[in-house]
Amino acid sequence: MVTPVGLDDARTNVDPKAAALRQRERAGIGYVYVALVLAFVTAVPALFAREVFGDDWTVYYIYWTQGAAGVARVLWESAHAGFAIPMTLFVALLDNTPDVAARLAGLGCHLVNGLLLHFILLQSSHTRRIAALATALFLLSPFYAIRLTLNAVYDFFLLFYLLSYALT
Repeated sequence: MVTPVGLDDARTNVDPKAAALRQRERAGIGYVYVALVLAFVTAVPALFAREVFGDDWTVYYIYWTQGAAGVARVLWESAHAGFAIPMTLFVALLDNTPDVAARLAGLGCHLVNGLLLHFILLQSSHTRRIAALATALFLLSPFYAIRLTLNAVYDFFLLFYLLSYALT
Protein backbone atom coordinates (compact mmCIF):
# COMPACT_ATOMS: atom_id res chain seq x y z
CA MET A 1 0.00 0.00 0.00
CA VAL A 2 1.37 3.39 -0.97
CA THR A 3 0.87 6.15 1.56
CA PRO A 4 0.76 9.81 0.58
CA VAL A 5 3.82 11.77 1.56
CA GLY A 6 4.39 15.36 2.57
CA LEU A 7 5.67 17.99 0.22
CA ASP A 8 9.23 17.83 1.51
CA ASP A 9 9.49 14.16 2.42
CA ALA A 10 9.54 11.93 -0.70
CA ARG A 11 12.02 9.45 0.80
CA THR A 12 9.76 8.35 3.68
CA ASN A 13 8.33 5.37 1.79
CA VAL A 14 11.65 3.48 1.94
CA ASP A 15 13.41 4.89 5.01
CA PRO A 16 12.94 2.86 8.24
CA LYS A 17 13.51 5.99 10.35
CA ALA A 18 10.72 7.73 8.49
CA ALA A 19 8.41 4.78 9.07
CA ALA A 20 9.11 5.01 12.81
CA LEU A 21 8.43 8.75 12.71
CA ARG A 22 5.08 8.16 10.99
CA GLN A 23 4.21 5.66 13.72
CA ARG A 24 4.95 8.28 16.41
CA GLU A 25 2.83 10.83 14.54
CA ARG A 26 -0.12 8.45 14.51
CA ALA A 27 0.30 7.89 18.23
CA GLY A 28 0.31 11.66 18.82
CA ILE A 29 -3.10 12.09 17.21
CA GLY A 30 -4.60 10.65 20.40
CA TYR A 31 -3.53 13.79 22.25
CA VAL A 32 -5.35 15.89 19.69
CA TYR A 33 -8.55 13.85 20.07
CA VAL A 34 -8.39 14.04 23.87
CA ALA A 35 -7.85 17.81 23.69
CA LEU A 36 -10.80 18.18 21.29
CA VAL A 37 -13.08 16.31 23.69
CA LEU A 38 -11.83 18.23 26.74
CA ALA A 39 -12.25 21.59 24.99
CA PHE A 40 -15.81 20.67 24.08
CA VAL A 41 -16.74 19.26 27.50
CA THR A 42 -15.36 22.25 29.40
CA ALA A 43 -17.30 24.64 27.15
CA VAL A 44 -20.68 22.92 27.49
CA PRO A 45 -21.73 24.74 30.70
CA ALA A 46 -21.09 28.11 29.04
CA LEU A 47 -23.35 27.15 26.14
CA PHE A 48 -26.32 27.15 28.51
CA ALA A 49 -25.56 30.49 30.19
CA ARG A 50 -27.83 33.34 29.12
CA GLU A 51 -25.93 36.15 30.79
CA VAL A 52 -24.42 39.06 28.92
CA PHE A 53 -20.73 39.51 29.70
CA GLY A 54 -18.73 42.70 29.65
CA ASP A 55 -19.88 45.40 27.30
CA ASP A 56 -21.63 43.05 24.87
CA TRP A 57 -24.98 44.52 25.89
CA THR A 58 -24.16 47.62 23.83
CA VAL A 59 -24.02 45.55 20.64
CA TYR A 60 -27.38 43.94 21.46
CA TYR A 61 -29.03 47.22 22.32
CA ILE A 62 -27.85 48.84 19.11
CA TYR A 63 -28.95 45.84 17.05
CA TRP A 64 -32.38 45.76 18.72
CA THR A 65 -32.92 49.51 18.30
CA GLN A 66 -31.07 50.34 15.05
CA GLY A 67 -30.63 47.01 13.26
CA ALA A 68 -27.59 45.60 11.50
CA ALA A 69 -26.70 48.97 9.97
CA GLY A 70 -26.40 50.45 13.46
CA VAL A 71 -24.04 47.68 14.57
CA ALA A 72 -21.87 48.20 11.48
CA ARG A 73 -21.81 51.98 12.10
CA VAL A 74 -20.81 51.65 15.78
CA LEU A 75 -18.09 49.13 15.02
CA TRP A 76 -16.80 51.29 12.16
CA GLU A 77 -16.66 54.31 14.47
CA SER A 78 -14.79 52.34 17.12
CA ALA A 79 -12.21 51.11 14.56
CA HIS A 80 -13.54 47.54 14.55
CA ALA A 81 -15.28 47.53 11.18
CA GLY A 82 -14.32 43.94 10.37
CA PHE A 83 -16.02 42.72 13.53
CA ALA A 84 -19.38 43.88 12.19
CA ILE A 85 -19.68 40.83 9.94
CA PRO A 86 -19.54 38.05 12.56
CA MET A 87 -21.15 40.12 15.33
CA THR A 88 -24.13 40.99 13.16
CA LEU A 89 -24.35 37.33 12.23
CA PHE A 90 -24.41 36.33 15.91
CA VAL A 91 -27.18 38.75 16.84
CA ALA A 92 -29.19 37.89 13.72
CA LEU A 93 -28.99 34.12 14.28
CA LEU A 94 -30.36 34.11 17.83
CA ASP A 95 -31.97 37.50 18.30
CA ASN A 96 -32.94 36.96 21.94
CA THR A 97 -29.72 35.23 23.03
CA PRO A 98 -26.89 36.39 20.76
CA ASP A 99 -24.27 35.38 23.33
CA VAL A 100 -25.34 31.76 22.87
CA ALA A 101 -24.88 32.08 19.10
CA ALA A 102 -21.44 33.61 19.64
CA ARG A 103 -20.47 30.83 22.06
CA LEU A 104 -21.62 28.11 19.66
CA ALA A 105 -19.79 29.73 16.74
CA GLY A 106 -16.68 30.34 18.84
CA LEU A 107 -16.55 26.75 20.07
CA GLY A 108 -17.18 25.33 16.60
CA CYS A 109 -14.51 27.52 15.03
CA HIS A 110 -12.06 26.71 17.84
CA LEU A 111 -12.41 22.95 17.33
CA VAL A 112 -12.09 23.24 13.55
CA ASN A 113 -9.09 25.57 14.00
CA GLY A 114 -7.41 22.90 16.11
CA LEU A 115 -7.82 20.31 13.37
CA LEU A 116 -6.57 22.77 10.74
CA LEU A 117 -3.56 23.66 12.88
CA HIS A 118 -2.68 19.98 13.26
CA PHE A 119 -3.00 19.44 9.50
CA ILE A 120 -0.79 22.46 8.76
CA LEU A 121 1.91 21.46 11.25
CA LEU A 122 2.06 17.94 9.79
CA GLN A 123 2.95 19.33 6.35
CA SER A 124 6.52 20.29 7.24
CA SER A 125 9.22 17.99 8.54
CA HIS A 126 10.33 20.85 10.82
CA THR A 127 7.04 20.98 12.74
CA ARG A 128 5.79 17.43 12.32
CA ARG A 129 7.28 16.21 15.62
CA ILE A 130 5.49 18.87 17.67
CA ALA A 131 2.20 18.92 15.74
CA ALA A 132 0.17 16.92 18.25
CA LEU A 133 1.55 18.72 21.30
CA ALA A 134 1.13 22.19 19.80
CA THR A 135 -2.41 21.37 18.70
CA ALA A 136 -3.35 19.99 22.13
CA LEU A 137 -1.95 23.11 23.82
CA PHE A 138 -3.87 25.32 21.40
CA LEU A 139 -7.13 23.46 22.03
CA LEU A 140 -6.71 23.58 25.81
CA SER A 141 -5.61 27.21 25.91
CA PRO A 142 -6.59 28.96 29.17
CA PHE A 143 -7.62 31.93 27.06
CA TYR A 144 -10.59 29.94 25.84
CA ALA A 145 -12.76 31.85 28.32
CA ILE A 146 -12.83 34.77 25.86
CA ARG A 147 -15.33 32.72 23.87
CA LEU A 148 -17.91 33.31 26.60
CA THR A 149 -18.43 36.73 25.07
CA LEU A 150 -18.91 38.08 21.59
CA ASN A 151 -15.11 37.95 21.26
CA ALA A 152 -15.64 34.66 19.45
CA VAL A 153 -14.92 36.77 16.37
CA TYR A 154 -11.23 36.01 16.87
CA ASP A 155 -11.84 32.32 16.22
CA PHE A 156 -14.04 33.25 13.28
CA PHE A 157 -11.18 35.16 11.64
CA LEU A 158 -8.56 32.58 12.66
CA LEU A 159 -10.57 29.95 10.80
CA PHE A 160 -10.11 31.80 7.52
CA TYR A 161 -6.46 32.53 8.26
CA LEU A 162 -5.71 28.84 8.85
CA LEU A 163 -7.77 27.86 5.81
CA SER A 164 -5.56 30.11 3.69
CA TYR A 165 -2.53 28.08 4.82
CA ALA A 166 -4.22 24.70 4.53
CA LEU A 167 -5.52 25.33 1.02
CA THR A 168 -2.25 26.62 -0.45
